[in-house]
Amino acid sequence: MRYGIGALAVVSLGTSLLAIACSSPSAPALTSDSNTAAVSLSSLAATVETIGLDAVYHLSFQLKETGGRSGATVTGMTLTLQKGTATFVATHTFATTERLSAGGSLEVGPLNIADPAGASAPTASEISVDVRYMDDGGGQGTATGKGPVEKVLKLAPSTYTVTGVVSDGTSGSSGRITRATVQLLDGPNAGRSTVTDASGTYALDGLAAGPATLSASIAEYETVSTPITISSNVRVDFVLRRLTPSINLAGRWFGTATDSKGQTAVTWTIAQSGTNVSGTVSTQFPSDGTCNSCHRNKTGAFSGTIDGTTLALSMFFPAGGAGDPTPLCSATLSGAASNIRSGELTFLYSGEDTCEGPFLNGTVPMTRTATFQKAGPSIR
Repeated sequence: MRYGIGALAVVSLGTSLLAIACSSPSAPALTSDSNTAAVSLSSLAATVETIGLDAVYHLSFQLKETGGRSGATVTGMTLTLQKGTATFVATHTFATTERLSAGGSLEVGPLNIADPAGASAPTASEISVDVRYMDDGGGQGTATGKGPVEKVLKLAPSTYTVTGVVSDGTSGSSGRITRATVQLLDGPNAGRSTVTDASGTYALDGLAAGPATLSASIAEYETVSTPITISSNVRVDFVLRRLTPSINLAGRWFGTATDSKGQTAVTWTIAQSGTNVSGTVSTQFPSDGTCNSCHRNKTGAFSGTIDGTTLALSMFFPAGGAGDPTPLCSATLSGAASNIRSGELTFLYSGEDTCEGPFLNGTVPMTRTATFQKAGPSIR
């Protein structure tokens, strides 16, 4: 049968879950001996749980007519809750008529009754239930039940930790990969991520149970993903393979740069390690006597990275140097080349000279004139 949420008149209950053990039912008290019904109360059980800011009292029990001579109709119920020396009494009115036939039984509940004192109210140590009824002859009686309250704590959901090490497969600390991203791609913890520390170790804690896909990734290494099941604390180690770029740019390159300051002959000497490049750059203003930007007779250094078929570089030309017509000036520039190939590329750049200001819309097509052997893997 269904029962809605009612209200207690004066009740104080705690936020813990309460379990009620019922004592033996007492004999009903009757006020009429004509067609009398004998109703007993048993199987009393109750809980109190926190729902938001409210404490809701759930009560259920069984009524049974044992005399066999008359049915009975429930007319009301009183709850008595004992907390230390304090007694709290509340009444409950049933929304529908509840009736027992002669010799029959009635399952009552669960009754869901909100505690007006809220979730912070103290916990009752004992509960008594008095159910009033009237038999077919008009006689009235009361069935009672009482029992101690046992506190049952609600356990917080279990959470787990995934730990491990990310390395390149070589032994020792030199093989550990720092700043690698470890991420849960799906499952109940999708989106959780962390990075490895200086020892290549990571930890993801506070994880809910369930299946997931765990990945480890960092630039210049192959991304690795693996399915896992989180049902306890688990360790997952990753070995990432260093990527070998399909493009080798190591060698000497030559081109003519054009920007807002004019033209300049450019020579690059590139060394490559994995997806990292570095080297030297020299510029020479035209030998035809013109000198729109004489400071370009300089030597500098650059560094950059290869990402797929894109090369990104930053260059710096310090002040001074042999043959420099403007020894007090320095210059910086940065840019990128897309769709690079092993033997040619077009570098787009911009920058600034400390003497002459910015130079814009730079373009330099470069062609490799000599090939060097690519450098080995860098030591981290």
